[in-house]
Amino acid sequence: MMAKRYTEDTWRGWHTFAAFLMFIVGSVNSVQGLVAIFADDVFLGESSRFTLVLDVTGWGWVHLIWGIILMIAGVALFFGKAWARWIGILMVVSNIVTQTVTITYHPVYSILVIALDVFILWALVVHADVLDEG
Repeated sequence: MMAKRYTEDTWRGWHTFAAFLMFIVGSVNSVQGLVAIFADDVFLGESSRFTLVLDVTGWGWVHLIWGIILMIAGVALFFGKAWARWIGILMVVSNIVTQTVTITYHPVYSILVIALDVFILWALVVHADVLDEG
């Protein structure tokens, strides 16, 4: 049996899907950042025995800025900008690292975002030449 071959249009579809996911994950990160900035007791709660490198408000600003950059890269990727793929890869890998820090506070949420990030990373790395040529 012959293996299914993906066409260039198929991979453009995956990149478009990754662009939408980048925008969604960026939006979720922005909301998480805003919550940490304005209602830091949501993050501290009973789990305050864990230590962050920054205070919760500072961590909220990091998530807010990360989210905005990820949303911008997602929109640019949707319009076929090759540079957005590289920004997306960098931001998604960084987002995986930042989500591992908050995994003790909201494990289900963090694991879900990490899973989406891995899927975005796969879509951006596999057959990247389609975007670079287009």
